[in-house]
Amino acid sequence: MTAKWRFRMVSWSGKGGAAVGLRLPIRRGPLGARDRRRAGAVMITGLGCLSACLAAATALAQPLPGARKGLEFARTHCAMCHAVEAGNRRSVNPAAPAFSAIAASPGMSEAALHAALQSPHRFMPDILLTPADRANVVAYIISLKAE
Repeated sequence: MTAKWRFRMVSWSGKGGAAVGLRLPIRRGPLGARDRRRAGAVMITGLGCLSACLAAATALAQPLPGARKGLEFARTHCAMCHAVEAGNRRSVNPAAPAFSAIAASPGMSEAALHAALQSPHRFMPDILLTPADRANVVAYIISLKAE
């Protein structure tokens, strides 16, 4: 007996009304049950990949904890001279570049920022940063690069 191919919509609805559907070829005949099991396995694998992608997208959309702490630190210690907010490009002190301008500088990287924050600057007051504070400020400035 020859098997005939047909397409069946296999769907699954989860909580909240989210539905996922696949259009899979399913044989009609003696191997139909095995094909349905295979379709279920494909659907479970697809749902796993979908949930992993959604989790990764959610994680990328939220700012890193270090970046949030870096913004808080910058608001209290750096905002007297620098423009620290994402949309602000005009610093209080004209000699102090805005954080968004620093992030947009060609070749700016985490290593370059760490080195810059460890070395003294001519017009910058001597602010002693703990390694954690420095890492948080660097994370915040790097987060501005993506915006």
